[in-house]
Amino acid sequence: MLKKDMNLLESYRQIQKARSEKTSPSVMYLGIVLFVALSLGIFSMKLVFDNLTLESKIVLIEEYINDPLVIRKLNEISIMQSNIKQLDSLKVEVISIIDVLDYIPRFDQDILQILFDNLPVDVSITKLSYVDSWISLEIIGNFASDSSNYALRLQRTEFFKDVIHEGYKYEDTSRKYTGNLKVQMKGGN
Repeated sequence: MLKKDMNLLESYRQIQKARSEKTSPSVMYLGIVLFVALSLGIFSMKLVFDNLTLESKIVLIEEYINDPLVIRKLNEISIMQSNIKQLDSLKVEVISIIDVLDYIPRFDQDILQILFDNLPVDVSITKLSYVDSWISLEIIGNFASDSSNYALRLQRTEFFKDVIHEGYKYEDTSRKYTGNLKVQMKGGN
């Protein structure tokens, strides 16, 4: 029988040589360059595609913005916004006017009710006048103290800003006392 020489070292070298020829630095460099070139090419194609898509979207948006109907609607919206601003400023002015009107004293039924409800017994109002925020009263009663008592009653209501008793005089013909009062109305609520 013929013995074959089994030289493992030589077969190992042959295998290593074949491997080294496959993975030589130039082959590896060429592989890396080819991979990078393919990657850049694919990335460039993606960028070109994205750019074309964006340009078409830009064209559509520009057409929409430059559409006369859209321009007219935007102008109408601008006018509405300016009108809203004017309404806001008018609202502030109206609120200010309402505050002023609420503060101005008013001669109304409530004031008359208080004036008549606080009259002492057997005392009556003969004259009543209203100027600015002042009410002038002339009352007639049986006693000298009737007009001053009436002034005190009106002060206690705290409904008026000021109550002034201007005095009284005796009327011989009617045998009664006539008193004069001035009442200043409060402003505001």
